[in-house]
Amino acid sequence: MSDQHDVFRILLVEDRQEDINIVKSKLDDAIVNFELACADSMRGAIALLEKSEFDVVLLDLTLPDADGMQTVTHVYQSAPNTPIVVLTGLCDDIMAMRAIREGVQDYLVKDNINSEILSRTIRHSIERKRAEHELALEKERLAITLGSIGEAVIAVDEGARVVLINDIAEAMTGYTENTAIGQRAADVVQLRHIEGKPENFDPFAEVRHCNERITILDDVEIVSQDGSTTLVIGSCSPIYENDSLQGMVLVLNDVTAKRRMEHEMIKNQRLESVGVLAGGIAHDFNNLLTGIIGNVSMARIRLQHSDEKNEKVRDILARAELAAERAADITNQLLTFASGGLPVKETVALHSLMAEIVQFALHGSRTRHALTIPDDLYPIDIDRTQFGQVIQNLVINADQAMPDSGTISVAAENVTMGPENPAMLDVGDYVKISISDQGIGIPAGQIKKIFDPFFTTKAKGRGLGLATAHSIMSGHSGAIRVDSTDGSGTTFSIFFPRSEAAVDVSHGRADVLNPGLQNIRILLMDDDAIICDTAKEMLESIGYSVAIANEGSEAIDLVRIAVAAGQPFDIVLLDLTIPGGMGGQETIKIIRSITPAVKALVCSGYSHAPVLSNYEEFGFDGAIKKPFKFEVLHELLQRTVCQSGDQSS
Repeated sequence: MSDQHDVFRILLVEDRQEDINIVKSKLDDAIVNFELACADSMRGAIALLEKSEFDVVLLDLTLPDADGMQTVTHVYQSAPNTPIVVLTGLCDDIMAMRAIREGVQDYLVKDNINSEILSRTIRHSIERKRAEHELALEKERLAITLGSIGEAVIAVDEGARVVLINDIAEAMTGYTENTAIGQRAADVVQLRHIEGKPENFDPFAEVRHCNERITILDDVEIVSQDGSTTLVIGSCSPIYENDSLQGMVLVLNDVTAKRRMEHEMIKNQRLESVGVLAGGIAHDFNNLLTGIIGNVSMARIRLQHSDEKNEKVRDILARAELAAERAADITNQLLTFASGGLPVKETVALHSLMAEIVQFALHGSRTRHALTIPDDLYPIDIDRTQFGQVIQNLVINADQAMPDSGTISVAAENVTMGPENPAMLDVGDYVKISISDQGIGIPAGQIKKIFDPFFTTKAKGRGLGLATAHSIMSGHSGAIRVDSTDGSGTTFSIFFPRSEAAVDVSHGRADVLNPGLQNIRILLMDDDAIICDTAKEMLESIGYSVAIANEGSEAIDLVRIAVAAGQPFDIVLLDLTIPGGMGGQETIKIIRSITPAVKALVCSGYSHAPVLSNYEEFGFDGAIKKPFKFEVLHELLQRTVCQSGDQSS
């Protein structure tokens, strides 16, 4: 189908031999090289079209087996890409216009043609049909390209009416191609700035105004017909022909997921930055609380067996001890949100645990609760203390959101997360716990801030509850999500990965026998004088022999002296962190080389330190977190002594 062919292949559909001869004569005069095939009926023409390809069909509209526009229809059905030139004896303007509308390239009256007209018509028809075919292919390629790219593309004409819209743009706008074509672009594409600028934004008007390409780098929202929004960036470019604006093309990229990830990263960086400061403060504060709680608990215990006159004193000490423990809870929250507070996990089934935590959190409240936990709920690996902290925080928040009481719904379910899930979790099975209230909801402007540390809307709030919950969930490879409408309640959802381990149903502990303590020698290493003095007095009061070291080098020297004297220490209790000196992790390696049989315990005010949750991997036999009560330390030492006795027997 080209004027560069050496031979034009022409099919003449004509039932009058006289007219066939006339056409052939004119072709001889006009075109040197051609091949002419003739058919005197539509049936014969279709047979030839099915066997061979032709560059053009010269078609008479009056045939023995077809008449009028039927002939055109039959030819197009057999050879849709072959140009047709009507060659008829009828001078009928209406028929000519109809034929052209049906796709015929030209309409010639036999009595009015000569060799030049026939030649020109054939050439132009072939070229025109070829151009139409190439244009159709180009449109198809463009449609495939636009359908496969990840950007939304919307093209408009010079009047800013839509002429093209791809699948991605349809999804963003809510319009289909059929409903969008011909519409005003401003009606189809509704863009608005998120914050700080006028709400409406018309990129096509901007291009008209500045006569050049504009870039949309600030996040804007495109609003769909159903009211949903998509965060986008992009560009809008003008299309010129001979310095005249012919249209514009808008290209938009969906950056919703990208921005969500960036916000998560910024939030995590903020938590980490504040966490470094909070962790340091909490560590020092825990050292102080260890001295306070230790002395108070020791004084209270010593007064247990005195007369009734000291009952009020014991009550005062008990209240002081309780206040110090609450202060310790705050420092533990600081440490948890500072770096997640490395969880000490165990595999649990949630049925009874959830009920206990929810009931405890709502103790004394008028708020009711509805707990729904299926029997086939997956087991999960959790730190019980941290898990309880998350659930309590969320339940207490829900309770406080309903000052006039109401019902809190707590529901657990098994879910499977696929790729690109809203919680940005790894693909796999999870347990989802949803806590819903019927309260006042969270204003839209505060949703993005609720997990920030120290952000609170409560007069007496500290702003640590949700920040801590977020940090704990990260430490459990899970996630926390919130869904709230101002005035219509709030639902928090937390996700824990499914555990493949079996549930450990034994949560009690064996009774610990109280051995003779007079012959047990303990080395205590800590840089804090208050802790050393308090712990030494506590331990010696129950029969232990205690030596004190302020840092690792001193502790190692004392161990060497004791071993040389034939009186090695039975237990060493080492502080993990010694500012400016050797800490417990380095010290125990050297002590083990001197006296391998010694029992080693590690203590720290940093609850997130890996050595506390995995102490055996670091060469220790046990661990204790600061601040600790006298009873807790006593119990740990008794258990350690018993283990030592079992191993030696």
